[in-house]
Amino acid sequence: MVQLAYTNNSMAGMVAANCGTPLLMTYFTTRQYLEENSQFLPGLTCLGDVLKARGYRQNFISGWPLGFTGQGAFYASHGYSSIMGAAEVVAAVGGPGSSFGADDAQVLDMSLDVLRRAQQDGRPFSLTIAVSGGHAIDGYLTDKCIGMTGLPRQTPNILHAVKCTNMLIADFIHEAEAEGLMANTVLALQSDHLSAPSTVTDRLNKYDRRNFFSLSGDGIPSKAYTGLSGTIDIFPTILDALGVPLANDQAAFGVSLLGDRPTLAEVFGQARFDEAIYAEDVLVRSFWKLKPSRTDVAAKVELD
Repeated sequence: MVQLAYTNNSMAGMVAANCGTPLLMTYFTTRQYLEENSQFLPGLTCLGDVLKARGYRQNFISGWPLGFTGQGAFYASHGYSSIMGAAEVVAAVGGPGSSFGADDAQVLDMSLDVLRRAQQDGRPFSLTIAVSGGHAIDGYLTDKCIGMTGLPRQTPNILHAVKCTNMLIADFIHEAEAEGLMANTVLALQSDHLSAPSTVTDRLNKYDRRNFFSLSGDGIPSKAYTGLSGTIDIFPTILDALGVPLANDQAAFGVSLLGDRPTLAEVFGQARFDEAIYAEDVLVRSFWKLKPSRTDVAAKVELD
């Protein structure tokens, strides 16, 4: 799973996985624009929109402030009704948090509580969790993991932080399974993008770097996709796993990795795909075309 054009940061990785497209930008979609506008890619139909139409209650939990790069606006624009960022998590769970908001232990504790309530309710739900311990430049090591990673003390902090997050996620999954909370549930684990420049970048660049994505649940076949893919292929793959009908195994630019159809990256190669995305101009305007508010619509009706 390579890093395709315009999928190389956290928000772009979320958009790719949820909407099946790179985060196409215009001159006006700066970080300030993303953080100050309430509509985020209103012209797209994303995973949250599809699930909302099918009656899912949807939850997003992040350790970052919701305004960071427009995370809160993105999920609010696409079918999520419960959206919790750093302030909400720290207030609910307690503790000092971290230098940027809520640490991964707090986020996952909160997520387990949300998962318990969602399963007890008996209605279909989705829970999207964004952890951040391994974020560059040096990672954010949760206090809970200090001295617990098993790595030598002189190891760069970001490697301790990544190991810590992996341990916390494993504990979260094991606890959820032990409580019977994973029944009739599809679990997706993914990286949003390749590790950004950090204190260990030189070490990482010695390897063939790839994004991570795994899917598990009842009825999902045991297989590994060995062709070229990108995070845009996560969107249709999750829909496929949930039994949502797809036209030609495709949703937006993505192709389900559970089927037999090759991805666009496989067909065209990464370089050609990226060139086409960099040159795109028509689609990006339609992606960001704002939907009229109810008051705008009412005013137009009166004028007509």
